Amino acid sequence: MPGIVSYGAYIPYWRLSRAAIAATLGTGGGKGSRSVASYDEDSTSLGVEAARIALRSAPADAVVHDLIFCTTAPAYLDKTNATAIHAALALPTSAGAYDAVGAVRSNVMACSLAGAGRGLAVLSDVRTGLPGGADEAAGGDAAAALLFGDGPGVLAETIGGGTATGEFLDRWRTPGDARTKQWEERFGENHYVDRLTVHTDWADPGHYHDRIAVTLHTRAGDVEISGRVLTMLPLRNRRDGKVTRISEGLTEWRCGDHVGYGWSEYLDQIS
Repeated sequence: MPGIVSYGAYIPYWRLSRAAIAATLGTGGGKGSRSVASYDEDSTSLGVEAARIALRSAPADAVVHDLIFCTTAPAYLDKTNATAIHAALALPTSAGAYDAVGAVRSNVMACSLAGAGRGLAVLSDVRTGLPGGADEAAGGDAAAALLFGDGPGVLAETIGGGTATGEFLDRWRTPGDARTKQWEERFGENHYVDRLTVHTDWADPGHYHDRIAVTLHTRAGDVEISGRVLTMLPLRNRRDGKVTRISEGLTEWRCGDHVGYGWSEYLDQIS
C-alpha cells in the first residue's frame, strides 16, 4: 500500500531567544528560542536541504515522479520555485515540479498530491510576525520533506481520510505584506455570515426603533443577537430638497451570556 518511504527535516543553525523578544519589546516572548534562517537562506534553500536528507535515506528503488513545494514565503512570484529544488536535487526531467504557495494549509494538498503517486512533498517556511505577536515568538524557520512510494519500505501508510471545507477568517496576508495578520489573536476563527434576519420593534411617538432582534445564519449554526435602545438621538438631514430621518440609539446588545454597548442607526427617507 502506498505511504511514506522516507523523510527529512532541516532547521537553520541560528536561534533567537524568546526572552530577548520580551526584553526588547516589553511584550511577547516566552521560554526557549525560535529558529531563524540566515541572511542567505530562504524557503527554497531550506526545502533543498530537507529534500536531500529525505532522498539520502530513501530505499534504493525509490523514484520521484512529482515534486510539490509548499510555502507561504516563496522566493519568487510568477515563477515556479519548485523547479529550483528540482534542479538542486538533480531529478530527471520527466519528474514534474509544482508550487503550492500562499497558505499554511496548502501543505495538506501537497501531501495529498504526493501521496497519490510516488511524489516528494517539500514543506518549507520562513515565518515572521508582528512585533510582540504570537507568530513572532511561536513561529520558526524550517523545512520538512516526505517521499511517498510503495513496497516493503513503507514507513507509514494512510488508512483512510475525508474532507470538510469551510471558509474561516482566522488569518490572512495581503499581497506585498511581509507579516500575517489575525482578526483578533484572542479568538481562533471567525465565520462568514451567509444570511441575516433583522426584526425591529418601533416606539411611539416618532416611530423610532426601540428593540432589535438579529439572527445571523452561518454554516456553523444560527446566532441570536438582541438590542435594546437606552437613549435615542433623533436627527434630520436635508439635502437637495430631500429629508432623511436619522435615528441613532445608544443600545445594549446581548448575545448569549455576553453583554455589550454600542450604537444602532436607522435611516428613513421622509421626502
